[in-house]
Amino acid sequence: GRLVLRSAPVEVHVPKRTMRIATRTANSGAVYAASAKFGGVTSGESYNDRGELEVAIVCDEENGDRLKEALVDGTRGGIMFL
Repeated sequence: GRLVLRSAPVEVHVPKRTMRIATRTANSGAVYAASAKFGGVTSGESYNDRGELEVAIVCDEENGDRLKEALVDGTRGGIMFL
């Protein structure tokens, strides 16, 4: 009989980076646009006592630096990394 070799499903572990940011609510569009552009997933949206948007963004480690740059550019530097 023929031997059928089944390859086990390969699990690729992609290192992730999580960043939590705070910015004026006016910048929320820029934050979500930058996240989407670099495959970031946002969660835990809340508003702090200054009425700023706080949100966590998880992205692939390899996109982390470019995402951070895009967030700073998109908010014209009006962003805090918590």
